[in-house]
Amino acid sequence: MPPSPAPITRRGSKFPPDPAPVWVTVCLDGTLPGYHFHRGFGTGANSWLIQLEGGGWCNSLRSCIYRKTTRRGSSTHFEKIIPFTGLLSNKAEENPADFFNWNRVKVRYCDGASFAGDGDNEVRLHFRGHRIFRAAMDELMSKGMRYADQALLSGCSAGGLASILHCDEFRGLFPATTKVKCLSDAGLFLDAVDVSGGHSLRTFFNGVVTLQNVQKTLPSFCTNKLYPTSCFFPQNLIANIKTPLFILNAAYDSWQVQESIAPPLADPKGEWRACKLNNAHCSPSQIQFLQGFRYHMLNAVKGFAYSKQNGLFLNSCFAHCQSERQDTWFADNSPVINNKPIAIAVGDWYFDRASVKAIDCAYPCDNTCHNLVFKFVHRNPLRPQLGPRTGYRHRNGTSSSSPSSATATAAAAPSRTNQEPEDVGLVLAPNGINNQPPGLAWEIITLPFSIVSASLGLTSGAIGLGVWAASGVLSYSLGMVGLNGSSRVGTSPLVQVSQSASEAMDFVSGFERDYGRMMPNFVAEGFMDALQRSRHEYKLLFVYLHSPEHPDTPLFCQGTLCNEMLTAFLNENFVAWGGSVKAIEGFKMSNSLKASRFPFCAVVMAPTNQRIALLQQVKC
Repeated sequence: MPPSPAPITRRGSKFPPDPAPVWVTVCLDGTLPGYHFHRGFGTGANSWLIQLEGGGWCNSLRSCIYRKTTRRGSSTHFEKIIPFTGLLSNKAEENPADFFNWNRVKVRYCDGASFAGDGDNEVRLHFRGHRIFRAAMDELMSKGMRYADQALLSGCSAGGLASILHCDEFRGLFPATTKVKCLSDAGLFLDAVDVSGGHSLRTFFNGVVTLQNVQKTLPSFCTNKLYPTSCFFPQNLIANIKTPLFILNAAYDSWQVQESIAPPLADPKGEWRACKLNNAHCSPSQIQFLQGFRYHMLNAVKGFAYSKQNGLFLNSCFAHCQSERQDTWFADNSPVINNKPIAIAVGDWYFDRASVKAIDCAYPCDNTCHNLVFKFVHRNPLRPQLGPRTGYRHRNGTSSSSPSSATATAAAAPSRTNQEPEDVGLVLAPNGINNQPPGLAWEIITLPFSIVSASLGLTSGAIGLGVWAASGVLSYSLGMVGLNGSSRVGTSPLVQVSQSASEAMDFVSGFERDYGRMMPNFVAEGFMDALQRSRHEYKLLFVYLHSPEHPDTPLFCQGTLCNEMLTAFLNENFVAWGGSVKAIEGFKMSNSLKASRFPFCAVVMAPTNQRIALLQQVKC
């Protein structure tokens, strides 16, 4: 995925195709959306699986303004490579539902309203989610999807809600002879009563629907009877979806437990904190409340389940998004209902091998769950769209770090999932947009905020990044440290690109797991790719290195690096790259940059003479 919207195409593709005006189809910040694509092969060459990326929502100008500085609101921050795992895997042993050899596409999510918004506002926020969906489908139809024999629209979390909202619209793209179905994973968001007796998620969704003008794109069969906000809840839609739909959901959805049932405003004393971190710490009265939530979910799918064409897999787990993670989709110890893993259940339903209406017994009867166990609940008032990034607990009681996103899951097993998409669709930028460097000022950046951390020896004051005397500049030959972009016959780089990217993704997912999502937007790619990205974006490269076992690391990350003002500043002005000195490239860069203590921060510039300019080391 290109780091910024440039007026170029790859393999002749652009998204949206002519003659649609390019300004119509943009992310929140006005940059151009895109997707990742693996071409199908063999018997799957004429079958298509479209995955709509998830990632929460924004419900206010403030949260949307923040969101547009992240990969959830701007293609500037998209990763160039994302692993395809679980439902998207191209290996039969990992994806036995017969989707492994299909054309597999992940449409990136950068609008903040489940691909359903359609409006603008006075602060230059672009709510174009529905147009992004339509333009993406038009683009894929032009790439061969129009000839599909079989098609499946899927999504996880906010993408799972989107797959419900757009299911019938997706069906309408194809002739009647094409087999078309939809899959919603962790998208069954309920209009549930929270622990204070209120409806926290309804209040939140009302902000999303109103701000982003979602009511224009909601199904008329619902809006003719109910308020628009009610029609953003799947429970009021699923029984009337005409296209076959499969609902995969945890009955004790961990995101909804944290953000809908017991959010901070509904639990000001924090009485639910321990329960939200680990279901094993829930009191009997809290479990009873959660059983009521499960009962609400069962009632919500009752009418839906009557239809023979629909499928259902509701397991009694504290989980969220189970189709993208390899460990929950299909593995030796995957969750099962009646001895059937999720992948087999979905495959049996799609290919009409069996009717699937699997509803688990109530907690705690299922010992196959991969329940999410949180280290802490990270709160960020600017981003209420937080989803889980945690370790999970296996049924044998051991914990492992496998975040719920496909990217993060793959980072833990790079040899299995580090696949580069065959093709990437781009939106063509208008002439003159984001093509010119901002001039000399981009090299002169100061950081106007105060950081106080006595335990790390930090004092309050303004810290400047990027303005130092020439005598403070240290240069290193790229060739000397094994980072030269050109290669000679008989030699190979110290770290292969795939390994570097895998290590970077592992670092990002681990950082999110340990410290939450209020963090610099570390790029999930190797150092050299990050350096080139900074050059193309006319920004400096912020480098962060640490040792996970160092005693100063948690306090620095929580109290300083994840500071709201620092995070916003870094994301606005720098490309950020991070690494662990326990990894190959992180260790190599610690030597190259002569890191003397950890945690370590540095600002690096990529001039055109192929020499790294280390502008400054920041004593962390």
